[in-house]
Amino acid sequence: MPIQLDPVTRGQRAQAILNDDLWKEAWSVLEQRLVGAMLAAKTDEGTLRGKQLCGLMEDLRRHFERAIKDGQIAEHQIKLDAEEKRRKFRLFGA
Repeated sequence: MPIQLDPVTRGQRAQAILNDDLWKEAWSVLEQRLVGAMLAAKTDEGTLRGKQLCGLMEDLRRHFERAIKDGQIAEHQIKLDAEEKRRKFRLFGA
């Protein structure tokens, strides 16, 4: 269940996580271990399991990237809405 944050904040937090050096280190270690386990697998099932886990890692990365994109789109829409309000105010309010 997603945490309840506005899309801009959610995107900013996702970006901060992906940019964090500790996250990058953990990601790299996990990736190396999975690849090593796949290469060392003695059975097709072991190799398949490693590929499935790599796929899950990819899903996790895409989840963060989607939150970042959604936040960027929301931020852009907020700016467009604010500009539209300013333009209407100038036309009808000034």
